[in-house]
Amino acid sequence: MIYPFQGGYQFYDVKLDDGSLQNLAEHELMPELIIQSPWELLENNALSDYRNFSIASTLYKIKNTTANTISTLKASRTLFKPYQFKPLVKFLKADKKRILIADEVGLGKTIEAGHIMLEMAARNDLRNVLVVCTKSLSEKWKAELE
Repeated sequence: MIYPFQGGYQFYDVKLDDGSLQNLAEHELMPELIIQSPWELLENNALSDYRNFSIASTLYKIKNTTANTISTLKASRTLFKPYQFKPLVKFLKADKKRILIADEVGLGKTIEAGHIMLEMAARNDLRNVLVVCTKSLSEKWKAELE
């Protein structure tokens, strides 16, 4: 809704992203920024913290190229952590489709492997997978990948 001038200012009812309405003067309004890259977000001070930059930069790296387009980005039932897509991007860029995922405990090797298998299955290019782990972890891997 547009209100009549009050005290020399034009006021508007503005619907915010959370659905609430706020009455703002025209000089308080800012243009909507439509930004394409994480660097533009950073330049426009539109990132709230380093995690958002990490997510934005990872998504920017993996989008819109034929070699590394990830069609299953939201297909798994896992929490998105940008660093977990690095092995997938590396795998997709490799000439020989082989990768060794080995890092600290609890960083998501199962999730990383799952994303690779899910993407390859979506491309009808999954022939076989070899998971090498300790015997005590074999049932965990089997259950989580099912």
